[in-house]
Amino acid sequence: MPLVSLSSQSSYTRLLNRFYGIFFLVCTVFLTIGVPFVFYRKTVSAVIAMSMMLAVWLAWRMSRRGQPQKSLLYFAGGLWVLLVGLIFTGLPPYSAATALAMAVMLAVVIHVRAGVFFGVAYLLAWLLYVVLQSAQLVPVPYFVGNPLTGWFIGAVAFWLVLLPIPGLVRSLRRAASLQRAVIEAATDGILVVNNDGKMETYNQRFVDLWRIPAEYLNPYQDSGLVAYVAQQLVDPEQFLQKVRELYAHPERSSFDTLRFKDGRVFERHSQPQCLDEQIVGRVWSFRDVSERERTQAALRHGKEQFEAILNATSESIFLADRNGVLLAINATAAHRMNSEPGQLLGQCVFDKFPPGVAATRRASLAEVFATGQGQYTQDMRANRAFALNYYPVAGPDGAIASVAVFAADITERQQAEQAAVALVQRNQLLMQTATEGIHVLDSTGRLIEANGAFVRMLGYTAQELENANAAQWNVIWGEDELRQKINELIQHGGAFETVHRRKDGTLLDVEVHASGVCIEGQNYLYAASRDISQRKRNEAQRVAREARLTSLMASMQDTVVVLDAQGRVLEYFVPKDNSSHPPFCSSDGQIVGKTCQDLLPAAAGQLFAAAIAALLVDDQAQTFDYAAVDGGQAYHFVVTMSHIHGASQAAEGFFTVVRDNTLRRNARRDIERLAQRNKLLLNSVGEGIFDVDAAGRTTFTNPAALAMLGLTEADILGQYPHALFHHHHEDGSPYPHRQCPIHAVLRDGQHRRLEAEWFWRQDGTGFAVSMTVTPIVEDGQRVGAVVVFQDITERKRAQAEIHRLAFHDALTQLPNRRLLNDRLVQSMAACTRSAQHGALLFLDLDNFKPLNDAHGHDVGDMLLQDVARRLTQCVRQVDTVARFGGDEFVVVLGELDAGLDAARLQATLVAAKIRHALEQPYDLTVAHDDGPDTHVQHRCTSSIGISMFPEQANTADDILKRADTAMYQAKACGRNAVRFHDPASA
Repeated sequence: MPLVSLSSQSSYTRLLNRFYGIFFLVCTVFLTIGVPFVFYRKTVSAVIAMSMMLAVWLAWRMSRRGQPQKSLLYFAGGLWVLLVGLIFTGLPPYSAATALAMAVMLAVVIHVRAGVFFGVAYLLAWLLYVVLQSAQLVPVPYFVGNPLTGWFIGAVAFWLVLLPIPGLVRSLRRAASLQRAVIEAATDGILVVNNDGKMETYNQRFVDLWRIPAEYLNPYQDSGLVAYVAQQLVDPEQFLQKVRELYAHPERSSFDTLRFKDGRVFERHSQPQCLDEQIVGRVWSFRDVSERERTQAALRHGKEQFEAILNATSESIFLADRNGVLLAINATAAHRMNSEPGQLLGQCVFDKFPPGVAATRRASLAEVFATGQGQYTQDMRANRAFALNYYPVAGPDGAIASVAVFAADITERQQAEQAAVALVQRNQLLMQTATEGIHVLDSTGRLIEANGAFVRMLGYTAQELENANAAQWNVIWGEDELRQKINELIQHGGAFETVHRRKDGTLLDVEVHASGVCIEGQNYLYAASRDISQRKRNEAQRVAREARLTSLMASMQDTVVVLDAQGRVLEYFVPKDNSSHPPFCSSDGQIVGKTCQDLLPAAAGQLFAAAIAALLVDDQAQTFDYAAVDGGQAYHFVVTMSHIHGASQAAEGFFTVVRDNTLRRNARRDIERLAQRNKLLLNSVGEGIFDVDAAGRTTFTNPAALAMLGLTEADILGQYPHALFHHHHEDGSPYPHRQCPIHAVLRDGQHRRLEAEWFWRQDGTGFAVSMTVTPIVEDGQRVGAVVVFQDITERKRAQAEIHRLAFHDALTQLPNRRLLNDRLVQSMAACTRSAQHGALLFLDLDNFKPLNDAHGHDVGDMLLQDVARRLTQCVRQVDTVARFGGDEFVVVLGELDAGLDAARLQATLVAAKIRHALEQPYDLTVAHDDGPDTHVQHRCTSSIGISMFPEQANTADDILKRADTAMYQAKACGRNAVRFHDPASA
């Protein structure tokens, strides 16, 4: 343990660094002043002094890096060896002073025993030297007989011995002051005693806590103090027993609680005090926790009351934080969660609910925390209905700390309410949803209640019919007759037809069903009126329709045959102007009463018999066709047969319409043949073809279109082509529906041909097309459009490649002279508009020809490609790098500074960057099919000429010429240089 307890590790470092500094100064003084006084061995003394300076400097450096004690140990060990060596070599000028100073520093910084060990070891070595010197086995110290040297050694020894003392004294005083300040600043009462139990020190807080009079604060005895302290406690014997136990076992620590007779409560801590790894006393600390004890007691009491209140209600109550973690819960809520309250605390309450219920309750909890307002909600859990009230609970800082939730099971209450409401709703529903006009009359004919259908039937509003009398809408009976009719219906009920008058005066034929009921001694008539006006009109229309049907059948263009249930002809109507072959024929001309098998060939007769059988099974109209030959001419007929139902819904016969379809069938066969040829033609062409109807939906497509679009016929038919594969431009921007050429043709009927459209395949890839859109016009109306398109991807790729080859260098892919000239003109125009400067850099490779001569043009081409890559990396994307020809390159820099000097500086920096990049070695690898690859490393610098614009020239050619001249000036200066165009030099 250190001799002193410094305030922090920095105290060691400061003291030690001061020692190292002064020691280094002593060595320097001795080297410059002391060595000249040495009569002999000056060289040895100088070497020793410089060695000690080096050792001090290394230890000093280690100390400044945060290892003061380690540095002192290393320095002391090395110094001890040096000092002992000096003793036995007869050169001890530093020995005594340095050894004593080092012993003091070890005692202060490391440990007292370290300092004592160092000093004793040195003294033993000195005594051994004295013994050996008396036996004349070692040389005599060279300073003997030299007073000046002796005085110098004495001064150095005095200085080094006293060097640590002032720092040590200041550290001791600072440590004592800090210790006293810490003790007095502590909120606990502190008492320090020695191993004999005698008081060493204490703070004022200790005196105030124990209320100790001054006469008991005697530092030489503590029996009175212990007795005075013990008499204040509830259990003094326990207090004294703990004191005796700790005094008997000094190495132990303790912590316990002391309860006073006046109700106070102290926490007592005891810790042994150690010095040099020896226990020298004990530190007691006392803290007044009376207020905390009272607070905890109040909290426990409040918690007990809170739990009693929680468990005294049949509602589920729990307290949760913003994450749903349970802080409190009553037994009812825990029982509903099939658990005990103690098992649920600290768990998330939402884990106990089904996912749907948990989500809604979590949202409600979050809403309360967000708004600070309570909420009321209802939900279902396990077929039980719950009403939940959320109340925010504020914390000490006023913010919402938790939410109290009260959940009541309202299942039975809801069921009772729902049953009552359902009963009322059923009655209201019967009244309001009934299509018949339901109304209730009393015995005088006064309207008691009516549903909406009855009110609408009469054309009144509900308010207008309040307390109205049936005479207001009755037409047939007078007032007395009506009252008598109502009483009869109350007694016997019945159904009848009558006429009602609407509000607007129109009359309605109605059918009324009525019955009487007695409620609380009063007779009422419940009546349901049905509007039969439409039925009356339908009956009249049916009679008229039958007459019209007879006339219609006689005027039809098709043959109509009515068969009875056995398939015999009952009626037979042939159009008067029918010049085609009749569908039925008979040798005697008689048709009525015969069956179809009698009138037709066997095959056709069987078709009629099969249709009749099918009608008898599923009652669905049957359609079929048959052919007949007459006079060598083939005829074709289409037959539609349906049931004729009687009043009993049983089939009474069959209504048969026979149409001569010969001409239409022949025309359809010609159309199908033509359509087949057209389809074969469309499927054979390589262009994509599809058509759309007037609404823009696809109705046809050929295989070439499906192949190009990556779709199937099912994918495209009935879809809108624009939305399916024409929805975006080539750059990915949306293609507005109104701008689509297909829809434009459908709108204005104008033919369109486009060369730069973009279609999208099913896999998300696109391709360029040329398309022609032609409207389809029938009878003067636009009914659709035909679209013919071609995939022009390869054509555009070829055009782009031609353009690239025309404007780019084939080897380096950089712009060629043509594109360079265009870019330079654009940059000059931009600089003129923005009042900024630009620069043109003309580059020529200095050491390129030897590479071509030594390794061939293939290696030279590889180097040129690498040069192009390096140049591109040295400039911005807005700048232009071009290959001018051979090993010459041009760089155009635009948008430089508006000031000429600043722009020249910017151009110089770019040129320096390029020159540095191009002078780096080039590692080139040449592959050989018949042997190993050849690796060539080549260095190649560049000469760069710069011409500024627009001030220095008017045309692009002038700028290029001046930059070329500047480049040759750079070559003339020794190459690998940068030069601006200088007209004088040119």
